[in-house]
Amino acid sequence: MITPTVQTGTLTLRPVGTELHLPVRVAHNVTDGTVLSLRTRMSHPMLRAADSIRLVYANWINDGGREEPGTNPIAVSAAVRTSDGHDRAATFDGADRVLLEPGGQVISDPLTVHAEEGETITSSTLVEVRRAGERIPLGSQLPGDLESYGFGPRLILSDPASGDDRLLVALIGDSNAVGFGDDGAGTLHHGWIRRACEPDIPHINLGISGATARASRNAADLRHRFALLRWARPDVVISALGSNDLADPTADVDAVRRALTAHWAAVRALEVPVVACTVPPVTARPSAPGDAPRGAEAARVAINRWMRTNPDPLLDVIDLAAAVEDPDRPGRWRPGASDDGIHLSTHGHIAVAGVVRSFLERIPDSHYPSARPQKAGRMRTTDNETPDSPTSEPSSRPTLGQRSPIQTIDRTVDLITAIAAAGPAGVSLKELVEQAGLHASTGRTLLSALAIHGLVGQIDSNRRYVLGPRFFELNRTYQLQNDLSAVAAPVLRRLWEQTDETVHLSTLQHGRRVDISVLVSRQLLNINPSNMRAIADQADPLAHTAAGKVLLAGASPAELVNLTAHTANRAQLDAELAVVRSAGYATNFEEETPGVCGIAAPVRDHTGRVTAAICVGYPAARRSDAHDGALLDAVVESAAELSAVLGYTGDLAEEGA
Repeated sequence: MITPTVQTGTLTLRPVGTELHLPVRVAHNVTDGTVLSLRTRMSHPMLRAADSIRLVYANWINDGGREEPGTNPIAVSAAVRTSDGHDRAATFDGADRVLLEPGGQVISDPLTVHAEEGETITSSTLVEVRRAGERIPLGSQLPGDLESYGFGPRLILSDPASGDDRLLVALIGDSNAVGFGDDGAGTLHHGWIRRACEPDIPHINLGISGATARASRNAADLRHRFALLRWARPDVVISALGSNDLADPTADVDAVRRALTAHWAAVRALEVPVVACTVPPVTARPSAPGDAPRGAEAARVAINRWMRTNPDPLLDVIDLAAAVEDPDRPGRWRPGASDDGIHLSTHGHIAVAGVVRSFLERIPDSHYPSARPQKAGRMRTTDNETPDSPTSEPSSRPTLGQRSPIQTIDRTVDLITAIAAAGPAGVSLKELVEQAGLHASTGRTLLSALAIHGLVGQIDSNRRYVLGPRFFELNRTYQLQNDLSAVAAPVLRRLWEQTDETVHLSTLQHGRRVDISVLVSRQLLNINPSNMRAIADQADPLAHTAAGKVLLAGASPAELVNLTAHTANRAQLDAELAVVRSAGYATNFEEETPGVCGIAAPVRDHTGRVTAAICVGYPAARRSDAHDGALLDAVVESAAELSAVLGYTGDLAEEGA
């Protein structure tokens, strides 16, 4: 039995499932016309317990950043498998299949699942077309599936739980809003909105890759996205558009401003408050030399300045750009915030998620009635402040700040502490949740999140939890840096700007030179020590680098014995190190790697001990007596400056030099 698209009226439902169909593909967004049927299986972690769910499907596509109806009708049938292996077939107004016309959207009848919070359910969706040449819309990538891209539910909704009166957030944005760049280059993304909201803030992601403000100006441009809100009315809509508009070098400030204002007004017409996000940088690939801003950078700066004034009809602004833009190099990304200069990296998504989460937690729910007659005042409040809108009535609902942020952190710390206390034998989930006083599903959700970041792991034989490898990495980094890199940062940056060559700060760890801070030259031909590898057949790589020689020369006699145990010609090395101690610097002219030169000087602490080496690395192609001399003076001066900061007064330690 098949029924046409169901036009259901407005319902008050809540999103409960994640890992949904997202219109991530700007092009190649439908099958090629040879596929008559496509079955897609998707796993959906449940954000809260639900006895029944409803699946939402839609027949529209992302066409170059614009939403467009599907090319032809499609027939959809679906089923859900719960974690206990029970299958439940979905129905649509009593029928086992539904015909979705181009642009159509449909919600299933309630589907009994009895799923717990943290449990994973699996949807199986079959889409069929009538004849060859007709096409099926494609959404998120499905790792391990026979089809690279599939068709699945746009939303998984359920009736609100008793007493569940939490803020419901909707997001309209581009590929950064979709989550592109998070967890690699695949298209089954996590993204900053999920990181900010899960597991306790319900949210709906209406982002589409390639979206622009100019193509989202009115209700007609947004009709398909708006239609998804007919069953779950948000309390606030976050708008994160503008990057693709400003990626065009010819973008006009006034035109972008008009497009954004029209877009916000279209959303506000739904009688839902609108919060906008400032626009992040658009640059060349940050890892490439000369990662200069590209696109309309001056226009972006002007647009962000204007947005920060909270123009009508906005309720407020989230300063997304400030979370990822380098304050010392305006127009460029913070280190690690982007891999390609356009999209946020995983680190970038995490940084933005922190800002968004903090923003949502600080805002009393009374600022978000679902239908506001007029714009309220700004909402940036602290726990001891009251909103500046005199018309806001006190809300009986708890604020987000009272609900979860400290509690979630405390619960996570309790779990980590219990795992650490258990030692190498590990600890079971049951023991963990009992010690932490958590529900099993909550503990499982938190542990899964920690496992994603490598902070916990499980023993294969018995599935008991142990600390993950990330802790050892963090501990090593903490021990290496010991705040030295932070103290050295201003000195290193001045040296980097003065020489325009690669600058790095090195310490000695376990017999190896470790760079704890690196500033790579902006010149096209440069040296990046993070990519260098010691020559495999050299027994003493320390003795072949400028920084290594400085660190060896500053080692105590006992340390030097251990560090040079395999040295073939100890007398020659001792003579060279004596020259380094006397001169106060060391050089490496293509000794370690052909074409690579370096000059280093010692950094001493308050006892006179050599604790690090500052080194400038540069290509042999730029060697000259004048260039070498200028670099030497700059390196020695910088090392002396940092030594003074660390308390060195000119007295040498009793051991070493």
